Amino acid sequence: MGMQNIMQGAGYGGFTALTPEEQFYQYGLGAFRPGANRVREAFYQAQNPLLTQYALAEPRLGVGTENFADWMDLMGDRGTGALAYNPYGTTYGGDPQTLRGRAEQASFLAGLTGTAESALAERLRTNLLAGVDPGTYESGDLDPFSQEEWERYYQIGGPERALYRQTFGTGEDAAQQQANLVQLLALQRAGGDPYGAGSRMGQAITRQLGGIRSYLEATDPETNFLDWYIDRTTGGTGWLG
Repeated sequence: MGMQNIMQGAGYGGFTALTPEEQFYQYGLGAFRPGANRVREAFYQAQNPLLTQYALAEPRLGVGTENFADWMDLMGDRGTGALAYNPYGTTYGGDPQTLRGRAEQASFLAGLTGTAESALAERLRTNLLAGVDPGTYESGDLDPFSQEEWERYYQIGGPERALYRQTFGTGEDAAQQQANLVQLLALQRAGGDPYGAGSRMGQAITRQLGGIRSYLEATDPETNFLDWYIDRTTGGTGWLG
C-alpha cells in the first residue's frame, strides 16, 4: 500500500490534508493554464468571499463534495479553461436572503453554550424517540428559544453544528472568519450583483467595517463581531441602515 493510500485510510489523504487556504491556492494552480493568466488573478483576488462561502457551505457538503476543489466543481466548469463562478452567492442560488439565513444559522450555532445546547439536544432526542417530526415545536418547552432558533438547530447534525462552532466561535481564527463573513454580507445588495471589494463603494464599506471592528475589539474584546452585525441589520442587503 502506497503512502497516499495509508494517509487516505487515516483521514489525511490528498487535498483534505491541506487547510482551506492551501486548497484554494492549489486549486488555482490546477484550474487555469500556466503562465500569466488574468482569470487566475481574478480568482485569487476573490479569496475571501470564496473561502467564506466555503466555510458556510462546508458543514452541509455531502459525500463526493468533501473539500474546496469538489465544492468549486459544483460552482463552475473547469473544462473550459476559464472558470465560470460567482464568488458571492452561487452556493445558495445567488440569493442574498438565503446567504443571510445561512450566516444567521452559523452565528446562532457558534454561540450556543453547553447548557443551551444540552436543552435543545434533549428536545430533539425526545422527539425522535417519540416518533414525532423533529421539527415539531412547542414554544413553552423551549423558552427562551424561538421557533426560528429551533429550526436552525435541528436542521443539521451534531458534527455539522460542531464545525460551525469551531469555524465561527471557538477556533483560533474564528474572529477573522466572523469579520470575513460580515464583509461578505455587507457587500450584498438587493436586485443586483454585490459590490466588488475593489470598487469605490466596496472599499468604503470595507474601511467602515474595519473601523467598527477595531473599536469593538478595543472597548469589548469579547464582542462577537458577527453577532453584533446581524443584530443591527435585517434582510439580505446587509449594510447598517
